Amino acid sequence: MRRGFLLDKSKVKKSAEQETKQESKPEINDVDPIVRPLRYGKVDYDNDLPRPKYNIAIDPVQGTIKSDRKTLILVTVPPRGSAAALNEDEHTEWITFEETKSRIFKTPGLPKPLPKPKGDTPLYEVKMTPNMGMGVFATRDISLGELVFAERPLLVAPINVNVLELSTPPDERYQKILLDEYEKIFEPAFDRMSKGNQTAYKALMNSHTEDGSGLLTGIARTNGYGVSALYDGPGPKATHHAQRYTVIGHVASRINHSCIANVDRSFDMAAFAFVFKAAVDIKAGEQLFISYCEAAASVADRQRELAPYGIVCKCRVCTNATPESDKFRQEYDRRTREYQVRNAALMSGADASWPNDKELNELQQVREMAIKEHLHNRTAYRYILGALFMGYAQRKMFAAAQEVMKLIEQNEAVFVGT
Repeated sequence: MRRGFLLDKSKVKKSAEQETKQESKPEINDVDPIVRPLRYGKVDYDNDLPRPKYNIAIDPVQGTIKSDRKTLILVTVPPRGSAAALNEDEHTEWITFEETKSRIFKTPGLPKPLPKPKGDTPLYEVKMTPNMGMGVFATRDISLGELVFAERPLLVAPINVNVLELSTPPDERYQKILLDEYEKIFEPAFDRMSKGNQTAYKALMNSHTEDGSGLLTGIARTNGYGVSALYDGPGPKATHHAQRYTVIGHVASRINHSCIANVDRSFDMAAFAFVFKAAVDIKAGEQLFISYCEAAASVADRQRELAPYGIVCKCRVCTNATPESDKFRQEYDRRTREYQVRNAALMSGADASWPNDKELNELQQVREMAIKEHLHNRTAYRYILGALFMGYAQRKMFAAAQEVMKLIEQNEAVFVGT
């Protein structure tokens, strides 16, 4: 999961000399912009900097936010009055572009009602924790793969602070000015929310009170999730991070961090909703956790990624980290991608030797280490299992193969489509 906001400096206005040397300006989606994470913590700004001249026009009636270069629109998903929303709080306010809205609204089935877990009683409750603020807890035993809850976001907004391509000097001191203008983009979207959603949004944690962020922006920076399927541009996927969106949930924002996550988050585009499933068997009363950082990374990299949230993780894989475990985690994604390729080659008949006896032994060791490091609660774990299944089946170890197939099915029940 990636939560960081960006300053996109690829759109900085060029000097007259630079403009004459450039024969043609490439389309924004044809370049990889130079982006920089926003600063956090206590940030001092030069308040005497001259403010650049540009124009932002907000029309709340038409639902548009215009600069000299770009026009954003305000969209309510699902539309007011839709049968897909059971009450006024089941709507999302989305700040986007017309072309992005048109593409997403072609999703088959959109808007569909929210997925519902089994039973009439919620599977979770939100309450205070001893040392993590608010948290989310299971109200009963929840089985691996079971739907815990689904909810539509309160707000969806571009992750790029300079999404309107305002012309500012290439100087990070101007971050405060861009943050001020970004806050203005949030305000009309917030005003369109139901009273219940406005209250829920303002009650969320804000860890960006001293870095120039406004209230709405700071809450978004603290609580926003990335969704890979939500992006600007015509391609089948985003070509750079600045095209993506940040998605701020209600209950979703109350789920605390652990590198040992016990729930998995996905986004159901047809429902335009977060979907949280149990990644392991969860006991009644246990707190639900997701990972705010890249799990397959060294402990130092994970702590660095968590720093903007003011989190020093004390989970078992952080406190028990070793050079060996760091190396394994850093190689995990590459290793499982290799298994994925080899599995496909075996299935196509291009590599009938995979896995040989030595490779099968290595796969067994990798699986044991993945479980020890709590990396088996991830999508990529299925590629280890797939290779083991084929290795066991080739050797007529049918009982072992059948057991692994059950694990593959459990993994797919949680992660397929995420």
